[in-house]
Amino acid sequence: MSEQQAQYKVEPRQQIGGSHYQKYEHQPIAVMAERMSPEQWAGYLSGNCVKYILRWQDKAGVEDLKKCRWYLDELINYLESQQ
Repeated sequence: MSEQQAQYKVEPRQQIGGSHYQKYEHQPIAVMAERMSPEQWAGYLSGNCVKYILRWQDKAGVEDLKKCRWYLDELINYLESQQ
């Protein structure tokens, strides 16, 4: 199991993210972490940073900035774990 997989290993029905993910037995982020290469995973995390920083003024304001920060922290943690 890769570190990115282990980071999102959750109990069945445990939720990560918004309440709309509660209906899934496996959290989407855990499935993505399991199936993506290290390059894809870093790209996914950094792409979400770009998405949320670009849209914050037009969509969800501070909430989008918090989401950007979450993905940035995940990216930093992931990259540091690869050193």
